[in-house]
Amino acid sequence: MRSTRWWLPLALGAFSLVAAGCGGSATTPATTDQDTGSDDGSTDSLGADTATDDSSVSETGGDSTVGDSTLGDTGAETSATDAGDAGGDAASEGGDAADGASEAGDAGPCLTPMTVCGTSCVDMTTDTTNCGVCGNACGAGQICSTSACTCPTGKTQCASACVDTQGDNANCGTCGHACSASQVCTSGLCACPSGYSTCGSGCADYSTDPNNCGSCGHACAAGAACVSGNCQACPAATPTVCGATPTSAGYCANTTGDANNCGKCGNVCPTGSTCNAGICTCPTNEVNCGAVCANLSNDTSNCGACGARCATGASCISGGCACPASAPLDCNGTCVNTATDANNCGACGHSCGGGTCVSGVCQCAGSDILCNSGSPTAYCANTATDVNNCGACGRVCLSGETCVSGGCVCSAPDQTCFAGTARAVCTNTQTDPNNCGTCGTSCGPGGTCSGGLCQCAAPATMCGGVCVNTQTSTTDCGSCGNQCATLASCTTGACTCQSLPGTTTQEPVCNNECTDTLDDPNNCGACGTASTTVGDSQYCAGNGTAQCRPGVGTATGSTTPCTLDLTADPRNCGTVGHACASTERCIKSSCLTWPVGQTCGSVGLQGCFIGGTLECVNTRTDPFNCGGCGNAVANDEVCANGRARTYAVANGCTAGATNCAACDVAFGAGNYRVCGPIGKMQQPICVQGFNCPG
Repeated sequence: MRSTRWWLPLALGAFSLVAAGCGGSATTPATTDQDTGSDDGSTDSLGADTATDDSSVSETGGDSTVGDSTLGDTGAETSATDAGDAGGDAASEGGDAADGASEAGDAGPCLTPMTVCGTSCVDMTTDTTNCGVCGNACGAGQICSTSACTCPTGKTQCASACVDTQGDNANCGTCGHACSASQVCTSGLCACPSGYSTCGSGCADYSTDPNNCGSCGHACAAGAACVSGNCQACPAATPTVCGATPTSAGYCANTTGDANNCGKCGNVCPTGSTCNAGICTCPTNEVNCGAVCANLSNDTSNCGACGARCATGASCISGGCACPASAPLDCNGTCVNTATDANNCGACGHSCGGGTCVSGVCQCAGSDILCNSGSPTAYCANTATDVNNCGACGRVCLSGETCVSGGCVCSAPDQTCFAGTARAVCTNTQTDPNNCGTCGTSCGPGGTCSGGLCQCAAPATMCGGVCVNTQTSTTDCGSCGNQCATLASCTTGACTCQSLPGTTTQEPVCNNECTDTLDDPNNCGACGTASTTVGDSQYCAGNGTAQCRPGVGTATGSTTPCTLDLTADPRNCGTVGHACASTERCIKSSCLTWPVGQTCGSVGLQGCFIGGTLECVNTRTDPFNCGGCGNAVANDEVCANGRARTYAVANGCTAGATNCAACDVAFGAGNYRVCGPIGKMQQPICVQGFNCPG
C-alpha cells in the first residue's frame, strides 16, 4: 500500500543531495549513487534501492524495512510500511514493484515559484503556454512577463500578432496603417524605395515606368517602352499609335493585321473576318455586310443582300426567303397561318382579341361577342358584365359603376349625378362636398359634407354655399356679402386701405377704390376733384394740389392756367416773365446767345411758331411740340424723346436718383423709369416706358 507520509520522499531526496554534496555517507563513497540492483530490475531517478531490503550494503537515500540486519541507510525510514520518494522505489511490505512505479511518476508539490499545471511544475510568470493561469497560451510572437502575455521590446500588439511598426508594411507607424504595394515602411513611415518617386498614392520609377514616364501621370502609348524617362516609339510589331486623346496616350497597334484597327486606327473588321495587309477579308462564300461577314445564300439576316432580313420563322434558300407550309404568309415580318392565327385571322393584323380563329374567321367563347369586328383591334367582350362594353361594344360605365345584365349601376349608397353628360359621376351625396344633399351642391373650399349638409370648419363661415374666413376675405369681410373696395384688404373683419404716402392717414375710398389723393389726377386732394377741371396742362403734384406740369407756366393775370411754353418761349424762358435778349433764343428753358446766320436745323432744333413768332424748339422734349410743331401732349404726360409719356412725381426721390420706391409702389416695378428733374420740377419723375425727356 502507498505511504501517506508524502513529505518523506522530498525530505529524503533533499537529504541525499546534501549528503552527496558533502562527499557521500559515512559508509559509502561519494561516487556510489546507485543501488547494486533494484527491487523491480529498474534504476530509480534520484538514487536506487538495494537489491533486497535485508542486504548489509549501505544505501544513499535508500529504503529499509522492518527486519533489516544492518541499518546503514542515511535518512532510513522506520515505518512498518515503506514510502516511495522521488529518488527511489517504494516497496510495500514485500516490495510491490507496481506501486513503486506509480509513486515515481507523481509530481507532488512544486517548489516556489513553480506551480502545478496538469502533471508538470511550471513557472506561470514566464511560461508562454501557462501565462498567469494554467492553459493561458500567449499569441504568436508574444512572451510571458510577470504573468502577463506581452510583446517583446520593440514590438507592438496589432490584432493577434506582435509587429515591428517601424518596418511592417501592413502596420507602418501604427496598427492598421498599410503602405501601398510599391512603398516600404522605414522608421515607421511609408516611403518609396531608392530609385522610385512618390506618384499619387504609390511609387514609380520615372525612368522605366511606361505609365509614369519622366513624370507622374505621363503615360506612354500602351505597348511602348519608357527608357531613361522618355517614351520610345512603338515597337516594329505594332508600329502605329491608335486611340490617342487629350487625356490618353493611346496604344500601339499593327494596322496590317489588327482586326480592330485594320488599315487605319478604329477600323473594326466585321465579325468572322480577318485583317490581311490592312484589308478586312471575309471567308470564302461570304461578303462584308458592315458588322458581319454573311453568306447571302442562307443567312436569314442577310438573305440575297446585306440587311435583307427574312420574316420570323422563314428560311433563306439560295438567297431567297421562304415561309414554311405550316405558316405560309409573311405578316409584318412573321410567318403566320391566317386560317388559325388569332392575331392575323383571315388577313394580316386582324386580331380576334381573346377569341379563336377558325378557318380564317374569329369566334368568341360562350356568350361573348366580337367588338370592333374586321379591325386589327377586334376583341371579345361579355356585354352583360363588362364595364367597358356594358350592353353594347364600347359603352363604358362611370368610375364606381358596375355592369349588371348589360346596364351600368352605381354601387350603393352612391347615386348617379349628371347622367348622360360628360360630368356624370357616381357619388354619395351624403358625404360629397361637391354634391352635398343633391347633385351639384358644392360646400366650397374648406367645406365638408355630413349627412347631406354642408359644414365649415372654424373659423370659416358659410357664405353663399362657400366656406370663407370673414376675418380675412375681401368679398365677405366681417360678414357675408360685405365686399371691400378695390385695393383694400380685410384685417380682423374690417376693410382697410393703405396709408397715403408719407403719412399715417388711410387712403380714402373713391368710386369704390382705395385712392392716393395726393397724386391721383382724377381725385386730387379729395375724391372727385380732377386736376383737369383746373387746366388740361395740370397734374396732381403729389401733395393733393393741381400744378402745371414741368416746362409749362401760367401767364400773369391769365384765367387760363398752364398755357406758356417755358422751354422755348423767349418772353417766358424758364419762368413766367423771364424774357431773353434780342440776340438770344430760349432753348430748353434757358436763354442762349444766337449767332447771326445760325438756323434752328444747324443746332438740331426745329422752327415752330410760338405766340406768332417762329422759334427754335426741341421736339424731343417740348410738351407743346412733341415730335413735331403743335403736337401738345395730354394731361399727366411729358415729352420724352419726341413721344408723349405718362408721368408722375417720384415722391421721396432725390436729384440723380436711379431707383425710387415710389415709382415701384405706385406704378409697378419695371413699368416706369426714374428720370431726373425737368423744367421747373425740382424732383425726379417717374416716366412711363424707358425714355426720359431730353
